[in-house]
Amino acid sequence: RRHRVLVPVLVAAGLVCIFVSTISVWLRDAALDSSTWESQSTQLLRSDNVRGLVATYVADQVVTQTDAQALLASSLPPRLQPLAGPGTAALDRLANQAVNEALTLPRVQELWAEANLRAHEKLVAFLKGETNRLQASDGSVVLNVQQIVENMGARLGASPEAVQRIQQQVPPIVLIRSDQLG
Repeated sequence: RRHRVLVPVLVAAGLVCIFVSTISVWLRDAALDSSTWESQSTQLLRSDNVRGLVATYVADQVVTQTDAQALLASSLPPRLQPLAGPGTAALDRLANQAVNEALTLPRVQELWAEANLRAHEKLVAFLKGETNRLQASDGSVVLNVQQIVENMGARLGASPEAVQRIQQQVPPIVLIRSDQLG
């Protein structure tokens, strides 16, 4: 009788141990390994869908944070000011296309990989409790994309002052909120 109870209990305990060890090996070898993370994030950027989403986000931030429509309207004669909306939409499409094309360049992909590597290293240090720089005091872990915005703004011909103004206004990408860390 003992065997009828003990065998299923031991099998269940063994399955739980296998599940926990599989998760811990994956965490150690993939999720917490910064070089693996860097490689995977670079592969993601090569995906048309991911690159398109990043390009859309960066281009939208450049156009909206500079209030391009108001700037364009103020530079047009009064009779042509109604064209500021369509002109801004065209500018947004061009910026999106330019950013998307730039994200295919090896140097920009290197910057992407470096940014992801640094962000991941800081995230791992944060999760291990080994850093004072990154804290969840404001409730979020974020990825700062200011360097990408600076490079794209300069590539699109924005003045250094405009690029600096844009950088100060671009919000970081929230990777995880503290209520998800539990």
